[in-house]
Amino acid sequence: MKKRLLFLAMVFCLIFSKGVSESLPYAISPQDLSELVDHSMYLNLFDLRSGDDFDAGHIPLASSFPLKELKTMIRVALDSGYTSMTSPIIVYGESLQESLDAIDILQEFGFTNLSYLESISLWQGTLISMDEETQVMGHFHTNDIQGNEQDGSILTGYQVTVVNVWATYSSACAHELEELGKLKSYARDRGVQIVGLLSDAVGVSMEPDQDILENARQIVDETGADFVHLVPSKELYRKIVGQVTVVPTTFIVDETGAVIQIVVGPQSYDQWKALIDNAIDETYGIY
Repeated sequence: MKKRLLFLAMVFCLIFSKGVSESLPYAISPQDLSELVDHSMYLNLFDLRSGDDFDAGHIPLASSFPLKELKTMIRVALDSGYTSMTSPIIVYGESLQESLDAIDILQEFGFTNLSYLESISLWQGTLISMDEETQVMGHFHTNDIQGNEQDGSILTGYQVTVVNVWATYSSACAHELEELGKLKSYARDRGVQIVGLLSDAVGVSMEPDQDILENARQIVDETGADFVHLVPSKELYRKIVGQVTVVPTTFIVDETGAVIQIVVGPQSYDQWKALIDNAIDETYGIY
């Protein structure tokens, strides 16, 4: 499924402040774009190439807006009530001409804060495929709430991992942690691991809040949920925490980090047993 994220709200008001001309639209350098990608959770970064080319490999944080479909997609966004015409938008395609054609279209619709990478061939970083994009847990580096380093290898050896997104302020989360703590031995016997992801551990700065981490450690001790609890990295925040509107929410993933199922809201011990059994059956192709 192609990624069609329409005009995600920009939360970093100063992202274009460094080394950029005030005249718009302007050509953004590969170096400045790389800095934005490295330090942002979201960008209005439009890939103008075909959907197949986008799926094969695109700049991280980009969304697929094929040039041939751009007018239609913009109309849909505006008809749906989008009004932030000054939000920064960056476009890129195979050639400079594609980028300039897209700029013309966006200007016709009234967008004013526009920039472009002259060609994707100028991009010096890595490209990410849609297969990698859908692996919400596949590529990350972070610490857990105890300060230990963790990365995507935490999934290795487990056909199913239950990733419970929780917050210290939620009593429903604390109750579910108790249920998951009781579930540990059952899950382990089934070859399943349980991992926590502490959604309120970081803010916009992505710096961990030490008071919240201490509170989280106390909650883990009290509930018996003594499995690994991750602090969100930028990747985990963008792909998981940023998609969550209710806590607890749980992502059941396979060994590659791809989502098997998303469970919204707290579940009981028996409900979790059934969910784990179903996830295992789906992973092994048993229906």
